[in-house]
Amino acid sequence: MKKVIVFSVLFITNFLFSQEFVLTNDNFKEKASPEKNYYVIEVSGKTQSELYKKTKIYITGKYKGVKNDGYNEVEPEQIVLDVYGSKEKTIIINFAGANIWTVSNRYEINFKDNKVMIKPVFIELQNTIESNTTASISSLFNKKGEPKKEKAIEFIQSETNEFILELIENLKTDKSNDW
Repeated sequence: MKKVIVFSVLFITNFLFSQEFVLTNDNFKEKASPEKNYYVIEVSGKTQSELYKKTKIYITGKYKGVKNDGYNEVEPEQIVLDVYGSKEKTIIINFAGANIWTVSNRYEINFKDNKVMIKPVFIELQNTIESNTTASISSLFNKKGEPKKEKAIEFIQSETNEFILELIENLKTDKSNDW
C-alpha cells in the first residue's frame, strides 16, 4: 500500500510540474521549455469536437456567467476567455489604499484531434476593494526583467497553473454522464 501511495505522489508531482508556467517580464513561459508560451496536452482517443465540448462544460461550470465580452469561441476549434481568478490575496504592491488582489488572465485554448493547446496570458492584478486600481506586468518586474514583487508573481503563477491543471485533469478523466 505504501508503494502505491509513494508512486501516486511521485506521478502527480511529476504531472504537476510537467506543464507549469512561470511569469516573466515577457508574460508566461513554459517552465520546461522557456522559449514556449503555450502547452500542448495529448488526450488520446478524443476528437476535436469531444475535447472542445468537454472544455466548454468545464469552463461554464467553473465560471458562472462567463459568456460576455471576455469570451469568444470558434466551434470546435478555439475558446478564448478573460477571467478573474477564484482567489484573493493581500499583497503590498502600493502603500496607499487597499492591497487585496485577484488575478486577471486570458486563456487561449485550441483544439485538434487528440490534442489541446493552452496559452495563458497575464492581463493584470485587479484590486478587489478599489475596482479602478490595477497592477500590470511592469509593476511586478524591474526594467532588467528581475522580479520586484515575488509574492504577487507566485500568486499569479499559482492561480494560472491551478486552472491549467484542473482543465487537464478534466480532459483526461472520463466521467460518466449518468444522473
